[in-house]
Amino acid sequence: MIDGEVFDAALEAHDAIKELDHIRRSIIEHVAEDNHSHLDGLIDYARDELDDAEAAFKGFYAKLTGKPLIGGRVR
Repeated sequence: MIDGEVFDAALEAHDAIKELDHIRRSIIEHVAEDNHSHLDGLIDYARDELDDAEAAFKGFYAKLTGKPLIGGRVR
């Protein structure tokens, strides 16, 4: 049986992966369409989300291993 805290951390990591995929697709779409009108805002948003995703991945790793993730980077 999965521990509730591990399950919650896994959900956060999964949500982070979905958000990163959304950001990747949005950037590709903006660049492909030569639509740079909101690109600066998207980049700022992406930076914030990258930080959140990295925190989610580190939290999930810590729940699974009992150790902090050292040297792991999302970027």
